[in-house]
Amino acid sequence: MTGRRFMALLVGALAVITFAFWLSTQRYLPRDRSFGTPVLDAFEPTIDDVRGIRIVGAGNVTLVTLERPEGRWRVVERDYAADSRRVRALLSALGELQVLSRATQEAAQFARFGVEDVAAAGAAGVRIELRGVDGPRALVVGRAADAASSYVRVQGADVAVLATPRIDVAREPDAWLARTIVDVAAARVQSFELAPDGAAPRRAERLSRADELPATALAVLEFEAVARDVEPDSGPSSHATYRTFDGLVLRFTGRADGDRRWLRVEAAEDPALAERFPAGAGDDAPGVEQVHAEAERIAATTRGWWYRVGPDRYDRLFGTLASPPGPRGTP
Repeated sequence: MTGRRFMALLVGALAVITFAFWLSTQRYLPRDRSFGTPVLDAFEPTIDDVRGIRIVGAGNVTLVTLERPEGRWRVVERDYAADSRRVRALLSALGELQVLSRATQEAAQFARFGVEDVAAAGAAGVRIELRGVDGPRALVVGRAADAASSYVRVQGADVAVLATPRIDVAREPDAWLARTIVDVAAARVQSFELAPDGAAPRRAERLSRADELPATALAVLEFEAVARDVEPDSGPSSHATYRTFDGLVLRFTGRADGDRRWLRVEAAEDPALAERFPAGAGDDAPGVEQVHAEAERIAATTRGWWYRVGPDRYDRLFGTLASPPGPRGTP
């Protein structure tokens, strides 16, 4: 056996022995028994019991308050309807939150992960407080570790953990507003009456979905800003009324404020219209109870508010973007 071959065998043997020794030691390393456990124990079954959420930032400053006094979420700071889907997504993420690993048990290291007490003026994280459920329901959400996880700490706990899913918390009240004013598919629209800038009304009616009627203005109509009081220009106001086959009636009043465009919205229901067109909007049309609930929800949300919308959407809504005549309309 040559010296070179002997050295190669020796090095290989030492490598195998070293690896075997390392592998044997892993059997005795302590395991994190908290892996996979819920961060907020027994919270998921109680999500529907939550009646309030408070998001608190550095210096114990309340950033956002969400409340559900009568079954509908509201942003207290704006006294306006909250985006219930966004609220639900946050609550669901909190209910699913599971420990991946412990980050630290040293309070001096909490700031490194952004989970220090938010009473500190320079605190990086936010505290989410949940009202309406039993037990400790306040969580400090710190820095994101990656796209799927964040560092969190139950308020008052002496350990910070890395948990999944990632929790993203908007810190501005406006980010929680329900920005969709109405969302009505064009197939539902049976007729409209438009009077832009005080002009004589233009009407268009459709007796079936086979008729062409450019009525896409109501699909996902969202606002840029919302206000209780505005002072539009003294010029004439615009008016528009849209009716659906299933009986929903939407009335819009529009006013200009310089380059800005503002709307007021009223919603009602017309059962006689639904009776006139029992199958006018197709098999997927909402039923009587759904239309009633839709009209009530829109009316309750929009009452007393002005909405600022983009100029293009405003012009489409009042018929000034393009001529809106229908096949059975009157000029």
